[in-house]
Amino acid sequence: MVKFFTPQVTKMANGNYQYSIRYRDASFDGVRKKSVVIKKNTTYAKNNAEKIVKNKIMTSLGQLGQISITFGNLSQKYFGTLAKRGVAYKTITTYRAQLNQMNKVFEDRHIATITTVQINRYLDDVLYKRNLTNKTAHSYQSLLNQIFSYAKQFGYITNNPMDDVQINYKDESQKRQFRTENWYLSDDEMNKIVEGCEEQQRTDYRDFILWLYLTGMRIGEGSAIQVKDIYKQNNTYYAKVNGTLIRKVGIGLIKQPYTKTKSSSRDVALPQQAVDLFLQNSKNKTNDSFLFVNKRTGNPFSPGTLNPVIQNICKNKGIEKHITSHIFRHTHVSKLSELGYPLDVISKRVGHENEEITRKIYLHITNKKADKFNELIKEFKF
Repeated sequence: MVKFFTPQVTKMANGNYQYSIRYRDASFDGVRKKSVVIKKNTTYAKNNAEKIVKNKIMTSLGQLGQISITFGNLSQKYFGTLAKRGVAYKTITTYRAQLNQMNKVFEDRHIATITTVQINRYLDDVLYKRNLTNKTAHSYQSLLNQIFSYAKQFGYITNNPMDDVQINYKDESQKRQFRTENWYLSDDEMNKIVEGCEEQQRTDYRDFILWLYLTGMRIGEGSAIQVKDIYKQNNTYYAKVNGTLIRKVGIGLIKQPYTKTKSSSRDVALPQQAVDLFLQNSKNKTNDSFLFVNKRTGNPFSPGTLNPVIQNICKNKGIEKHITSHIFRHTHVSKLSELGYPLDVISKRVGHENEEITRKIYLHITNKKADKFNELIKEFKF
């Protein structure tokens, strides 16, 4: 909020008076001043002068005619609309985590005083001081744009400072290439993880990991599968992916009745090994029961419970890759690529309309196959 200091009235050499107001605002350092000339030093003249000068100040700050509100308060108003608009709870949770970081800089700033330059500097710090990824910086930019667009829509600002924001993205080509080449498991590495589960007598972890590997599901999708979601048609078993498991504050793990995106809702044909897993894990369960649960807690699996287990197994087995539950999904893509499945078929199976990692893994595997045939072709002759 703008802080106005006590007005000053100074007599000029020509007999008129200069009416001045000094002010401070979060959009600049120090104190500034604006003034107007009045002919008489009367209460009426000074009251009019005060209105004129304050209007000049507010106009220069871009706040004239707008509702004064801080970034923190405005963002809370905006967040209050998301659930009503059908935005997924998990997405809102992600936005809130990002907003918590933004509020460290912008929370007490009045929305109309935040400039394009300040946002550019903030996003630059996200990339180069906090060393976060291009993807994270882009997601911050997207959320900021939503908040400022909302501010403009409802009269808190007249111009959206995000219109001219530009991100100086890092060169992440080597990182992307490394990720593409290493974010899936070889058969030997997969065997070691399965063996590690069995050695710990955790067949529940083993079965769920194999399910992710065999179906390409995200962990939330795999965890949310209920017995009733498996059906048989024309001698083929299918899993109906119709929701995802989320953790809701104050409630715990629940099944969200829709997937990450529209294309993620799908029916996945099951290989026989996955059918066997279904038959084994559905025994003595009701139709509404979750198919895969932690045998010690009775709860479905989540990244928080699964990731530490597989990371510990990998450490013990000498697997040096960065492992999370998502790697089984990427491994599924790599295996189907090796088998010659077309990219569009794989994308539909794993619920992607357009996904960079899936495409890059696919191309990497097919290029490796091409290298093999390039060697064989040398022996080709008449």
